[in-house]
Amino acid sequence: MCLALVAGACVGPRSGSDQVPGLASVLDGSLVPVVDATDRTLGVAAVVRTTEDWVVLLLLPHDEGVSAAPDAAEVIVVHDAARPLLRADLVRRVLDGIGDADGAIAAHPVADSLKAAGPRGRVGRSVSREGLWAAETPQAFRAGPFREALARAVAEGTLDAMTDCASIMEAAGRSVALVDSAVPNLKVTTEPDRAVVEALLAARAEHGAVH
Repeated sequence: MCLALVAGACVGPRSGSDQVPGLASVLDGSLVPVVDATDRTLGVAAVVRTTEDWVVLLLLPHDEGVSAAPDAAEVIVVHDAARPLLRADLVRRVLDGIGDADGAIAAHPVADSLKAAGPRGRVGRSVSREGLWAAETPQAFRAGPFREALARAVAEGTLDAMTDCASIMEAAGRSVALVDSAVPNLKVTTEPDRAVVEALLAARAEHGAVH
């Protein structure tokens, strides 16, 4: 079983709203309620085809966290709800990208020129972008090592300093592979971001989603 936990939502002053456009239609739109043994609704699930078997992705509230993942889970997939353009193909490629590593993340090579700021807001120096990647989600990790790394970060009081789940694994000395997202996977943090994402979702609906 593979679980996808929604790690965040488009909420707060950056987005100005508490909803992410299109989140309910991610993957192939075949979302169904998911309940636990007490029939308490945990979230929604979408079934996608991986290269070997069916994988059930659970989209769980952030406050449920990794603790909501069943002990039987072999892989935990974390996705930021602020990235509503998620496609099944990217999930498949991240899962396949784990290989012999402890995890894999969607990312893309940095293309912009990078500058380090100097005094008074002036350019201090240029920074080489060689070998630099911008991390995205989904991020997938082998459940055992991920739970151990998370527990270690909590025990050491370093969790709040981590910028993403891959950082938690890195700090624990675990290996994480990079998978080029190669598709629009924008993060909604401002109203202009929202407008772009809504336009892309509308175009996807008009021309049909490609998984």
